[in-house]
Amino acid sequence: MELEALTRLGDASSKHQDYEKAIDFYSQSLSIIHQSGKDRKMEQAILQRLGSNYLLHLEFGKAIDTLQQGLMAARENKDLRGEGFIFLSLGQAHSTSYWSNDNPNKDYVKATQYIEQSLLIAREQKYKF
Repeated sequence: MELEALTRLGDASSKHQDYEKAIDFYSQSLSIIHQSGKDRKMEQAILQRLGSNYLLHLEFGKAIDTLQQGLMAARENKDLRGEGFIFLSLGQAHSTSYWSNDNPNKDYVKATQYIEQSLLIAREQKYKF
């Protein structure tokens, strides 16, 4: 129940653009998941949300690290749709076009590769997300 409450508080904080608070709630959720040592699907979901909030909070390095962990979880879960969304977020994290000119992780080649991976998954799986 605590995990669900923290996750929902993270969702609400993110929706209200309080990314710092969302990051805190999602980090607490992730700690509970790691302590229990189970529920890799929930871990994937939390990593995606946490990574996205790092991105929105302009913490690009943390976003990339967290999203990479989420990508590994998505692959273990055989969740192609999740991989596609994570590839999109990784593309954004490596691009400054929408976020900040101060992104030290900007790499348009990597950004393009990640976004192309997402497109490939979408087309192969017929996802129109």
